[in-house]
Amino acid sequence: MMKNNSTLILILMLISGKLHSNNDDFSPSDDVSLDYIHVLFNWPQMASGDIDYLLYIYDLNNDSSWVSVHDYNSFLLTGFLEWGVEYSWQVCYTSDLGSDCFQPMFFSINDLPSNYPDSIFVHQFNEDQYTPGLNFVVFYNSGDSYIVDKSGSPIAYINRTRLRETNFYASQFLSNGNIVGHSEIPLAGIGYEIDLNTNVIFRTVKNGHHHDFIKSTKGTYFGMKKEMIYIENICNDNDPLFVNWLGDIFFEYDSSGNVIWEWHTNDHLEYLEFNPDFCEGIDPNIVDWTHANSVFYDEKTHSVLISLRNISRIINIDYETGNINWQIGHEEFMDTVDYIIDFDFFGQHAAEVLDNGNILFYDNHSFEVPNISRCLEFEFDSSYTMFSQVWQFELDESLFGQFAGDCDRLDNGHTLITTGASGHIIEVDEENNIIWDISFKYNNQLMRLVRSQRIQGLYPIAFNVFLKNYQAPLISNINNTIDIILTNQSWLDNLFLIEVLQENERIYLDSLFVEHDSSLDWKINFPIVINESLTYSLKVYPENAYSKMKIFEIVFNDTLEDEYIPEDFHIYSVYPNPFNATVKIKYSIPEDGDVVLDIYNVLGEQIDKIKYENQSKGQHQTNWNSNQLASGTYFLKLSLNNRSQIHKVMLLK
Repeated sequence: MMKNNSTLILILMLISGKLHSNNDDFSPSDDVSLDYIHVLFNWPQMASGDIDYLLYIYDLNNDSSWVSVHDYNSFLLTGFLEWGVEYSWQVCYTSDLGSDCFQPMFFSINDLPSNYPDSIFVHQFNEDQYTPGLNFVVFYNSGDSYIVDKSGSPIAYINRTRLRETNFYASQFLSNGNIVGHSEIPLAGIGYEIDLNTNVIFRTVKNGHHHDFIKSTKGTYFGMKKEMIYIENICNDNDPLFVNWLGDIFFEYDSSGNVIWEWHTNDHLEYLEFNPDFCEGIDPNIVDWTHANSVFYDEKTHSVLISLRNISRIINIDYETGNINWQIGHEEFMDTVDYIIDFDFFGQHAAEVLDNGNILFYDNHSFEVPNISRCLEFEFDSSYTMFSQVWQFELDESLFGQFAGDCDRLDNGHTLITTGASGHIIEVDEENNIIWDISFKYNNQLMRLVRSQRIQGLYPIAFNVFLKNYQAPLISNINNTIDIILTNQSWLDNLFLIEVLQENERIYLDSLFVEHDSSLDWKINFPIVINESLTYSLKVYPENAYSKMKIFEIVFNDTLEDEYIPEDFHIYSVYPNPFNATVKIKYSIPEDGDVVLDIYNVLGEQIDKIKYENQSKGQHQTNWNSNQLASGTYFLKLSLNNRSQIHKVMLLK
């Protein structure tokens, strides 16, 4: 990997882009604008065997370039790219069959929103103990969502303006790389699933969602909206005589947007169970009774966990019957029922079920003195009669979060804490040692946080499929097989499905488990005789991400040979060119003999000579190392007997 000056782009643009391909085969696509600086590059496979791809990226704003060589047709770039910059990119390749280039393509990275925090403070950081990954952060002030690194530097943002929404409060970064969240406008909030480019995957059919919108482990969506009931005023002063009593409805949507489950607080809770502090709100005619702020579906117990802030209560609901399995909360707001277990938490947020079955949530402790917020974890028995607190982390009094907040258990046992109104994100280990503590300000005002989530990167689904014996679209027909190399470039282990279709009829289906950051060589054996007159479709995709499918169109051909004997002396490629230190030369000879490589400078002076004795006819490769030579133009002369070829190369350091 190297960074070069502007000379490179001048040469790059002179390369004939003879290869054409459908833009759908390239990522990022031509003229796209992106809201992130970690970019996954993909391009078509053009040949197999001993092949190298050269990826050029040029900064059109700052007159600088980046070059990288690869032996597969995919690459994740996490450096060099910057906000508010236009880029061009191009891929060239060289193989035993020759070399060529795709036409240059262009993309841009948008500017960050003007209200991104201008002051970021890392208060504490133990780098050795920090759980690796990026941080998905949702700001309450602006209704913006970002992905930041451990220093708070932005890697991506969710461009809510493309949704035509004034805000977008994200709830989840999914295992497929999409984001789930909701806009929040009074009586008009909408639930979404979107990708990094803000393309809408799912949108609710009902308006009015607030606080939380999630995607469950079974692929459905859960959200909530207010439900207003006009009842006799039961508040302390009973003035006015009647008020609008605000409860909540919880919805579940299928992937088509149909409501398949709902649960109403008005149907299951007593109106006398309320917090009198909310009787006198902004509007004396409206009482914000339950104020739900989170919903969680637990697939193991087939139940729904909800958090009701204003009555300081967490409720577990049987999904099938709608009956309440259990409730925990504070006795001050539950005198009318006798099956609620009393715990000293107030105004809590973000209740969820952990993998071990325990309950984790953020206790704002908003209605008590002293105001000390906490993360709490509870366990309970199978009969839901014995509850006990098994862990807590108590925040410093200066970090009291009156509203919002979140606690997430990380895979290594650490806990990620979002302090809500006090604007900090904190990682603590199992012994409650602070590993990382960060806060954000804009115009010297503290940025309040809704939630955060630790993710390993922007691309939980990123993989590459490379076909052996492939010379697009031909593949050698040896024993009715296709050899592929499947590389899982994501940070998740994935199960991949592999299928082959003959005229839209599936003739092969298999699955292959590939761990993250690893490759497997796989042979597809067909149970039928291959018909050379037909075109076959090879499809490879992760089990949980059909939309990420890679497709190859294949025609079988018996004429491809593993050992190619050329008819004449020929240099296939001199690569890369320009080069930084070492240049690779691929050539073929039609007969046995001595091959000589001479190197000359622009004055015609010989500066190096290499002799390869008794080479056998066929294809060969050699490297020339420029050692301590200065940048400039050089000439490579390759000779066999009385024949020679000369190639001009450029050394850039």
